[in-house]
Amino acid sequence: MSTLSDDILSMDIQQLLDAQAQNIKVAVGGLAALENNTKQQNDAYSHQTLVVYEILIKSLEFQNHINQKLLDEIKKN
Repeated sequence: MSTLSDDILSMDIQQLLDAQAQNIKVAVGGLAALENNTKQQNDAYSHQTLVVYEILIKSLEFQNHINQKLLDEIKKN
């Protein structure tokens, strides 16, 4: 039964270079997928943040409207 070390020692230089090139391609592909996933998550987070700010603005506008109505009522009396 051969070990990984024996297998590596039995490979010629070109096989080792080809294997290393394949490993690099896999690693680069993994990084590209991770980067794409991170970008999608950032985009989703940005959108969610925007929605929360819009809700906050609408809530403050509504609260301002209520406060203005109360102030008007106080001024009347």
